[in-house]
Amino acid sequence: MRRSQIMSRRYCVIPRAVVVAGDRLVLVRGEPGRYAPSAGRWHLPGGDVAEGESPQHAVRRLVQDRTKLEVEPAGCLDVLARRGPDPTTGRQTPLLHVFFLCNPSSGCPPALLPGGRGPELGIAALEDAASRLSWGWTDLESGLAALRHDVVTPAVVRYLERVRTAPPEGPR
Repeated sequence: MRRSQIMSRRYCVIPRAVVVAGDRLVLVRGEPGRYAPSAGRWHLPGGDVAEGESPQHAVRRLVQDRTKLEVEPAGCLDVLARRGPDPTTGRQTPLLHVFFLCNPSSGCPPALLPGGRGPELGIAALEDAASRLSWGWTDLESGLAALRHDVVTPAVVRYLERVRTAPPEGPR
C-alpha cells in the first residue's frame, strides 16, 4: 500500500485505558449484544470519541462511565491500526486503537481503589461466564491471561509484564 493510500484512509479512533494501581489492573466485561471486541469477555476499558472530544478526555469519560473511577491519562503506550466493528454502528471499518496509561486521580473515591470496596477479580471471576460483575481490579498475571482475547499490542503486554515483575517500591 502506498503512503498516499494510507494517509487518505479515515479511521475511527478507539481510546483504550490501561489503568494500573500497584500490582492491580482494571478490566471491564464486554456487554453481550454490544459492538465490543470480545462481548462477554474481559478487556481494557475503551470506546468511541464523541464529536469535539479529545481521545484523552474520551478515555477519562469511558472509564468513569463503566467503573465510576476517575483517571488521569499519563501518556500513550501504543497505537494499533486494524479493521474491526465501529463501536456505534457495528460496521467493519478501519480502527485506530490508542492505548493510554491511566492512573487513578487524586479525587477518586478510595472505596473504588484496590483494597477498598471495589470489585476484585480473581481467576474464578474472570473465568465465570455467569458472573454479573461488569468491571473490577485483577492481579497483573490474571489480567494478562484475560487479555489474550482482547485487541492489545505487544508494547502494552510488555509494559504490564514489566510492572508485574518490578520489585515493590519501598519507603522513600
